Amino acid sequence: MLNFILIIIGIYLFFRIMARWVAPWLLKRYVNRMQKQYDQQNGNVRSKDGKTTIHIPRKDKAKKGRPNYDAEDVSYEEIE
Repeated sequence: MLNFILIIIGIYLFFRIMARWVAPWLLKRYVNRMQKQYDQQNGNVRSKDGKTTIHIPRKDKAKKGRPNYDAEDVSYEEIE
């Protein structure tokens, strides 16, 4: 009976260690591998230094000051 309890405790501790240290390491390794595979398929779109660059096109300055006269006027009805 004591032998059975020690085996159960050993199995429990083994799975706790696996869940705490080994599983996150395996998950991180899997994610890095999938990330490299994605980069190879998409032509290495990400920058190598880890910074993200965003390109926002500038609007014409002439259009900036002009009011929008193309908008339609909305008429509302009062509900009683």
